[in-house]
Amino acid sequence: MKLDQSQMPILVASLEEHFPASLNVYHLARNGARQSRLAWPGLEFFVDAFPNFQACICRMPNNKEAREMNLPPFLFANAVFPFSKDARKLEELLATDGIVDWSGKVGFCMVSNPDDLDVVRKVAAQHGGSLSKAPNSTGSGVIVHFDLTKIALR
Repeated sequence: MKLDQSQMPILVASLEEHFPASLNVYHLARNGARQSRLAWPGLEFFVDAFPNFQACICRMPNNKEAREMNLPPFLFANAVFPFSKDARKLEELLATDGIVDWSGKVGFCMVSNPDDLDVVRKVAAQHGGSLSKAPNSTGSGVIVHFDLTKIALR
């Protein structure tokens, strides 16, 4: 299910309850909900159910739609930011027609949960793909932990 602007504050509030795992999607959703100048135009959010979702995906419209809407590129056209509370629900969401354009390269960004990474690897293989690091990647990533009680999030 694709979320509209009126549903974004509820998504943001739910994502806040799952820090730090949800931070990859939270900031994109929060900026979009606030219609902040930091919001990237055209980002779309999909969930398995609403308001009690178990899986969420943030992505740009597919290449053709993005060109037609004259959107600026976001990392690369098929960037997907997943978050789930239940990896099985993420798998179902990724299998839903029209959510991910599997016809070309797809970049799954900041997959923080090992179960989610297993799902991404499995679904990519079902579509004839495999996972690899970005060519300019310097490693597997860096995790920085903050004491969120000392940071103003609003």
